Amino acid sequence: MRLESKRFLIRPLTVLDAAPHLCEWTLDPLGAEMLNQPQHLWAIEQQRRLFANQSDQKGQLHLGIWAKEINKLIGFFIVEPHPKNQTYTLTTLIGELQWRGQHVIRETADLLHGHFFEKLGFAKAKANVRPHNRSMRWMMANGGWRTEAHLVKHLRDITSATRVDVMVMGLLADEWRANVVRRKRFEVERQTRQGGNL
Repeated sequence: MRLESKRFLIRPLTVLDAAPHLCEWTLDPLGAEMLNQPQHLWAIEQQRRLFANQSDQKGQLHLGIWAKEINKLIGFFIVEPHPKNQTYTLTTLIGELQWRGQHVIRETADLLHGHFFEKLGFAKAKANVRPHNRSMRWMMANGGWRTEAHLVKHLRDITSATRVDVMVMGLLADEWRANVVRRKRFEVERQTRQGGNL
């Protein structure tokens, strides 16, 4: 599996992708939260074990996101496919702080959804989001995702040992396609307006 956009490359992580710059990803509170881990240095050996075990975990894919211009791993997706139900669950982490807010998720998620919806025939994507992560929820809502459930004290937070709420989000393939069409139409209209102002 290898997916490319203008700025990014997505491919499965391997043991060779473990790197020193990933060590600080779980020192960041958001990074630790996304992976439900305590804030700590993510040791190279831990990275290697996770990436090496991927081939044995057929129910879970770790897909790295590379910024092509600098050939650097900046984040990854964890995808749990459920072929029987034609659904997949998605977790996303942009580990490099300077790449947050740079439309990485929108551009790369489109590649991923295109692969699962168009090529593999999946019907729905799911994701779990903490209620307080309003920026992620806003971005997902603008990408066609719907809030399907609010699970009370559903997840055990490893850092605090308390139970926390989770929002279940869903994205149907047809809704994703419709959103892609809307965005393309908006971009054409925007370029037309700019052209008229020259």
